Amino acid sequence: TNVCGNDTSSTWVTVLPSPEVEFQHDPFVCLGQEIQFFNESIDISGSYWDFGDGDTSVLHSPVHVYDSAGVYTVTYVGTSQFNQCPSTYTSEVIVQALPEAEFAPAEPFGCAPFTTTFINNSQGSNFYVWNFGDGNTSVDPNPTHTFTEVGTYVVQLVARDDNGCFNDTSLLNVQVYPVP
Repeated sequence: TNVCGNDTSSTWVTVLPSPEVEFQHDPFVCLGQEIQFFNESIDISGSYWDFGDGDTSVLHSPVHVYDSAGVYTVTYVGTSQFNQCPSTYTSEVIVQALPEAEFAPAEPFGCAPFTTTFINNSQGSNFYVWNFGDGNTSVDPNPTHTFTEVGTYVVQLVARDDNGCFNDTSLLNVQVYPVP
């Protein structure tokens, strides 16, 4: 509008719908294990994933492995196949630290029959599986075992946490000597 009159102009604006995006995953994963992301988005032509640790992917339903324990926010951006509009969905993944299996025998050697107690120094674990190398096993945290035969036995401890995460097995030798 000015002193000479007025004029009007109009245009149509079309607002396109965003796609419906969503994904599922296990709520936690053990450090170093793969986690699968299941893309449940509808009518998507493109995918972009940010795993929260600096790694990304453009796969539809990727698998990822985290290098450090912690809580990560995973962001997914899906692009509509109809109008190329993006939409975002986020979720958290908990990456559990691995327990550390460690132990020491009260006495590492002796004469047959030799009895020793194993002192469990494991960290971050609640469940234990011992293999004494002579066909016997135990699930006690600090077991006592008798070796009846002469020899060198490789004693093995696997430590697990409440979530089933486990680390490398701890191994130590026990030497059983003959009676003079």
